[in-house]
Amino acid sequence: MLQRTILAWCNTAERCEKIFTVHQLIYEEQYVIDTPQVEALLKLESLVPTVVCFKVSRSNQKCLIMVVQNTFLERLGQAGFDFFLMLVVDLLHEFELGVWKSIFIHLLHIVNSLKGTVLAELDCR
Repeated sequence: MLQRTILAWCNTAERCEKIFTVHQLIYEEQYVIDTPQVEALLKLESLVPTVVCFKVSRSNQKCLIMVVQNTFLERLGQAGFDFFLMLVVDLLHEFELGVWKSIFIHLLHIVNSLKGTVLAELDCR
């Protein structure tokens, strides 16, 4: 749980700036996604070059325009809503395949030991 808290993704200005930079590399300077320049920005945090926001800035003679392609960010971003908090953790990525198979088989044995048609109901679903 501590690791989930520490490594939780947030829609920060730094993240937006990285995505914007990668977006420029790919769409304006014609870099391919697996070039060292792009991977240096994306790989460490497993980011995807999907534009979610551009930060408005006038530093270094550069003016970035706010572009939002995420409805949650567009409608709730001004209130400080972080759309990463609404994403559900996929527990299957936390287990190795063999471990998950063993746990699932054990759960099936438990369900099978219950009286009634619980296992048949599980099969139907």
